[in-house]
Amino acid sequence: MKRELHEELAIATEVGDLVCTSMYRYRPDFSIKLLAYRATAISGIFSLNDHEEIRCVRPTDLADYDFSEAGRPVAKRLFKESHR
Repeated sequence: MKRELHEELAIATEVGDLVCTSMYRYRPDFSIKLLAYRATAISGIFSLNDHEEIRCVRPTDLADYDFSEAGRPVAKRLFKESHR
């Protein structure tokens, strides 16, 4: 994950605990297993090398965004954690 974040966003990170795992089958021959970890940016300036946009939002605002099927359980988990 550290390598991916450095390649895609040009930041150095500390990777923390696993938040959750989500599996979704988009087609019979294509499925995604998404592993979501807590991470903290420790240095660097965000640079969008592979993405068009980045947003920092509160977990309570996640319901306002459209997530992929695989990403929805992760967003739902983070939203619920913010209401404890």
